[in-house]
Amino acid sequence: MNIYNSDGQLINSSGGWPLADVNIAGREYFGALKSNRELKLTLGEPVQSYFTGKPTTVIAHRLNGLGGVFLGYAVAGLRQAAGRRWARNLFLLSLIYLPLLFGALLLDRRV
Repeated sequence: MNIYNSDGQLINSSGGWPLADVNIAGREYFGALKSNRELKLTLGEPVQSYFTGKPTTVIAHRLNGLGGVFLGYAVAGLRQAAGRRWARNLFLLSLIYLPLLFGALLLDRRV
């Protein structure tokens, strides 16, 4: 799970420290979520992971501040796996991890 600011720069990660110098501004889902206030969550096309170099499917959740101001993204990547395991992981990730992360950020008053 990674958090990116409104410019696409990685600002926090569950992957450990120090943070990698990663910017996702060039990714298709970045532009889609940044330009559309109504779009809250997107499932991106498989991309090469900046972290592992392997094909990864991205789920990105738009983070808004007061008045709908765009703050950045919560992004989770799923490595490509075969069949049902991949679908199950995608389903669990979208239902559990992103809402939990967003709730934690709200409680911490950072969003």
